[in-house]
Amino acid sequence: MELKIAIVGCGKAAERHLKIYQALQKEENLKVTAVADVNIEKAKSFAQVLSARPYTDFQEMLKKEDIDVVDLSVPSGLHAKIGKVILKKFKKHLLVEKPLALTLKSAYKLLDLAERLNLKVVTIFQNRANLPVIKLKELLDKKVFGKLVLISAKFYWSRSQKYYDSGAW
Repeated sequence: MELKIAIVGCGKAAERHLKIYQALQKEENLKVTAVADVNIEKAKSFAQVLSARPYTDFQEMLKKEDIDVVDLSVPSGLHAKIGKVILKKFKKHLLVEKPLALTLKSAYKLLDLAERLNLKVVTIFQNRANLPVIKLKELLDKKVFGKLVLISAKFYWSRSQKYYDSGAW
């Protein structure tokens, strides 16, 4: 059975997903069949790369397309609102860019809704795959630091001004 995926939002985060989906479609049993973005040119660009159909309205897309999972990559302030529609109205599993929601209450509401509907919600935390994080996890598992009751860690990432100017944050 082929897993059918739709992407909602074609911004910076989705650009990283695009590269991953390109590779996975060649080797795994999945297919991105449709993409939606309010900017039709972005949707068309993604659609062309993935051999998918472009839309400007995610609800229209989900009405017309046979989809199993929605990759939600819209601005973070819209995750809970759009995620709720995707779960409640369209009954689709959800892959959400971080953060799941802007408040803990909104996140729990989304997770509770998914559980009631027997749907899955997965949040992407890409830094789990970063080498320092993996190494720290290994050290914690080996109890190198002894019994810990609290951990506070700071990670610093440097971004150029171009990065911040590139999106409608």
